[in-house]
Amino acid sequence: ANYDAHHGYAYDPAHPDNLPPLPPFLNLQSILTHHAAHAEQLVRDTLSGSRPTVTGIALVLQNFLSALHESNRALAARPPPHRAQRDDVHTAFVSLARQHLQPLEDAYRGKSIFPIRDDDSIFISLASFRDHLLGDTLKGAFDQAKRPDRLFVGAVVQNCFGLHPYPGEDGVQCRTGAQVVGKDEHGHDTTKVSDAPPDRNGIDEFCSSPAHRRFCDSGQIRVLYLHENESLGPAMARYYASKLWGGETHFVQVDSHLEFYTHWDELYV
Repeated sequence: ANYDAHHGYAYDPAHPDNLPPLPPFLNLQSILTHHAAHAEQLVRDTLSGSRPTVTGIALVLQNFLSALHESNRALAARPPPHRAQRDDVHTAFVSLARQHLQPLEDAYRGKSIFPIRDDDSIFISLASFRDHLLGDTLKGAFDQAKRPDRLFVGAVVQNCFGLHPYPGEDGVQCRTGAQVVGKDEHGHDTTKVSDAPPDRNGIDEFCSSPAHRRFCDSGQIRVLYLHENESLGPAMARYYASKLWGGETHFVQVDSHLEFYTHWDELYV
C-alpha cells in the first residue's frame, strides 16, 4: 500500500498493513478527491471480505467521518424554528453508521480481517483528545522498546485544527478549557475560557523528529483525524483506532498521556 503522488495507493499483497503517516485530512481527502476510482476500488476490495488493506479500512472510516461532518454542518445550519434536536442528530448518526460502518463489520464478522502475524509484533491502539502529550507518548513507546521495529500504532487524533485548516473548511476558533484565574469572595475558584491556537499535532511532532521519522516512513504510524467538536467519546474513538490493526501478534490499548518503562515490550509480551 505504498503511496505514489500520481497513482495513489498501489496494493501490495506482501504489506497489506502498510499505511504512510497522514497529516490532518489532506492525504485521505486527496485520495478520495483526486484518485476517486482507485480509492473506491480499495474500499470495494476491503468490503469484499477477501482483499483487505489498512488503507482500504482507513478510507471506509474516512468516508464515514466525512459524511458525518457534512451531516453535522447541515444540522447545525438549520434556522429556527427548525433547529436540529437530539433525535435528529442520533438518527443521522445511525443512518450513516449503517451505510458506511456496518458493511465493514458484516464482511469480517466471525473472522480476523488479517492473518495474525507470528513475529511478536505489537499493535498500539491509541485515542487522543486534544492531548499535548501525544508526541511524547509516541516517543516514549518507541524509545523505551527493546524492539521498536515491531511496534505499530493506530492513532485517532481528535483535535481543534483552527480556522481554515484545509481548503473548503472554515474551521472554528480554538478555545481553552476552563482556566482558573482567581478566587471569589467565598474562596471558590473563578474561571474563564479563552481563545487558543490550534492544538499541537503529536503525530507531526513524532514524525518530524529525526530520531523517529523512520518509523513513520515505514508505515508503523497509522492515523485518522477528526474535529474535536465531532468527537463521540472515548468508546467511539477507540473503535476507530482498533480498526487500524493490521494483523499484529499482540494488541495493546493505551492512553495518549503515558510513560513507558524500559523494554516494556519485552516485559509485557
